[in-house]
Amino acid sequence: MGWFCSEIMAQPNPRLVAALRALPGVADSLYLVHSLPGRRPNFPPTGLAFVRDVGDVWGVRPAAPWPDHPAARDMALAIPPDLPRVRTMDHGDAAVGLPGSFLRFLKWLSQDAGSVVAYYAAFSWGGPFEWECGWVFEPREAAYCMVYGESRVRAYREGAAPAEEAGGVLVRVLGHLGVRSPRWEFAPHAADFDWARYKVTRAGGAPGG
Repeated sequence: MGWFCSEIMAQPNPRLVAALRALPGVADSLYLVHSLPGRRPNFPPTGLAFVRDVGDVWGVRPAAPWPDHPAARDMALAIPPDLPRVRTMDHGDAAVGLPGSFLRFLKWLSQDAGSVVAYYAAFSWGGPFEWECGWVFEPREAAYCMVYGESRVRAYREGAAPAEEAGGVLVRVLGHLGVRSPRWEFAPHAADFDWARYKVTRAGGAPGG
């Protein structure tokens, strides 16, 4: 059985949540996880906001649209959208291919809300990941792409040359968000995670957390 995700993760504050709730289609996919039950990595005190199933989720799941926000159209990206590349199982290089308009929106959201905002995507048929990438705005930019079959990532950072480094994509992305986890396992990515408990309602509240 395959597993995949395509999501926005961010350190929440009222301004960020309000901006996401104002976007048609996105509000229905918005969740606030304030804490994790049981044993867990060092979750940030503010919790994390998630927009799940963003964009075209491989034609399998209903997906929140790529946000296109007028205020983001003039944002300048430090890392060209076509630069980060994933090393695939056939030893080829595949461009991440995220729309520039979407990345500009994430950068605008990070700057406007004063928050770390990230995008993460991964896909597996039940074994090793076949696709994994992440893009982070603090608001300075960083992008990470998996190197198939190796515990290494291709790291792209604003103001630095691309480099290959030891580690995993998810661990790097979560580190920017304040989650200190030494492994890729992450409770919100478990099949039995109760997302309904954390969904943001139309009134702006989360049912649990």
